[in-house]
Amino acid sequence: MLRGLYSAASGMMANQRRSEALTNNLANSQSPGYKTDDAVFRSFPEYLLSAVHGTKSPIPPNAPLMGMQKHPIGKLAQGVYTQELIPNFRQGDLQETQNSFDVALVDDHLQPVEVNGTMIQPRHFLAVERNGEKSYTRNGSFTLDSLNQLVTADGHLVLDTEGNSIVLTSDQYRIDDQGYLWDENGQAYTGLRNPGQPDEEIYSVRLQVVQLDNPYDLIKTENGAFRWQGQGEPAIAEAPLVRLRQGFIERSNVNVQQTMVELMQTSRSLESNQRVLSAYNQTLDRLFESSRLT
Repeated sequence: MLRGLYSAASGMMANQRRSEALTNNLANSQSPGYKTDDAVFRSFPEYLLSAVHGTKSPIPPNAPLMGMQKHPIGKLAQGVYTQELIPNFRQGDLQETQNSFDVALVDDHLQPVEVNGTMIQPRHFLAVERNGEKSYTRNGSFTLDSLNQLVTADGHLVLDTEGNSIVLTSDQYRIDDQGYLWDENGQAYTGLRNPGQPDEEIYSVRLQVVQLDNPYDLIKTENGAFRWQGQGEPAIAEAPLVRLRQGFIERSNVNVQQTMVELMQTSRSLESNQRVLSAYNQTLDRLFESSRLT
């Protein structure tokens, strides 16, 4: 009798989790580089229902049950839960800002690759240092700190291909399509690789853009940043494959209209499950009341 009660309760919790994800997506609809979260539902273990001595099933009996015949009639789900929130890495629209500290990644030109039998679109990310750890972001809204280091809007260091911070001598600089940095005189910014060592050499400073063949190995942290949980270190994207647009930012890929519709649908589903729980509660009250009268 209480099977429906448990199913309705699990439906309420799943819809509540989905509602929270949709609300968070709406709250970040104006956050540069934000990737929407999609809630994935999964049902509890299902039971196969059969009709004993059934005559209306088109499936012929094929298994004995205590001397009787059974006809499969379908499956019964025991409830639903939100298994996980999966980021949607679809490319967001570009918005021109005419701010030299804004950069946007464009990677829809990358060819899909097969990962575990599934074709996945690779994605590019900018490498930054957050609290001593490397993170990855699509938010290219940068600025300079007090040491003239290139940092994100929340103050985290932007890294070059050698894993070093990027120090600019002026705010008059240029980033080309492949991520190389140039000063106002057209000279390339340079750094020193292996300083003080016999193999010391000068290198051209380029933004560290990594290519992830399977971006779903990323874990979303905060402010649109991600942490890598895959094997090894993400590979730095080859310069010819990188397409950067200076003076642009990538907008959030949240579809506000669609998200509002899904939020309304989730709210109605939540209300329906609440009514089911209320009906069960009233039925149980009557049952307990009648048991006291007998």
